[in-house]
Amino acid sequence: MEHPRTILLSSGDQVPAIGLETYLTKPGDVDRIIAEAWNVGYRHFDCAAYYGNEATIGNAIKNAQLPRNQLWLTSKLWNTEHAPDRVGPACDQTLRDLQCQYLDLYLMHFPLAFVHGKGPIPRDAHGNVELEDVPIIDTWRAMEALVDQGKVKNIGVCNFTLGQMRELHTQARIKPAVHQFECNPYLPQHRMVDFCKEHNVAMTAYRPLGGQVDGNGPVVRDDPTVGQVAQKLGKTPAQILLAWLLTRGIAIIPKSTHPDRLRENFVDFLLGPEDLQAISAILRRHRGCDPAARLGPNLTYLTKEPM
Repeated sequence: MEHPRTILLSSGDQVPAIGLETYLTKPGDVDRIIAEAWNVGYRHFDCAAYYGNEATIGNAIKNAQLPRNQLWLTSKLWNTEHAPDRVGPACDQTLRDLQCQYLDLYLMHFPLAFVHGKGPIPRDAHGNVELEDVPIIDTWRAMEALVDQGKVKNIGVCNFTLGQMRELHTQARIKPAVHQFECNPYLPQHRMVDFCKEHNVAMTAYRPLGGQVDGNGPVVRDDPTVGQVAQKLGKTPAQILLAWLLTRGIAIIPKSTHPDRLRENFVDFLLGPEDLQAISAILRRHRGCDPAARLGPNLTYLTKEPM
């Protein structure tokens, strides 16, 4: 069963269902990867100020002469820029770096504000991240203004808890168009998916193949159930994992620097009900991107909800 190539947003825009994550992409690889991804069919590039490579990506897009009206560019507001008077300048810097006049989607990278001016991850003497008292809704209002100004077509969030999603949805003038969160069979996010579908919030899954940020942890594509479905359908385990997300209506942003993997990840099918249920029935749980583990125990609330 072939899957739709785009997912409709509440604004009426259509985001490409398969994008390319650019986190940790080495500067020397960017030109090659952007050009190769474009040739495969990728039109959605997922970026972020925190990744530190937006200027390189902007140059690669320019060098490849990719038409802006055929690209979907996503970027993210970093945690140190949550104060309302810093949101606009942060977005302007991203626009300059990516060499574009507007973003298709601008996301709040995390639902918390870090102290500004002490580096990207300011820490106190105990190793905890130093937080700034900026209500989420205040940052969101400044992001809404970016839409009003035409700098951003759509706005959304990343890594929000269910409670934070409910609160923002109630308070927002422009409702979140997209929620990007970690999702794979070991972190299925069933309750979050139900909420987003109920409230017409499109979803994007990062780390769709599992594993941890540092490359350790269980590899979901090695799961025996995934292997069985892959063998049955004549697909690779990675393709089964990506198709599982697309079948649930979730956009995907797998990361790869290898041409063969770029093609492998650009899947063109959905799972049937039996295979969808088999993957969804996997019970093992693991979170690869754990803010509390990486940033400090004062952030445990971000990951305490059921997976």
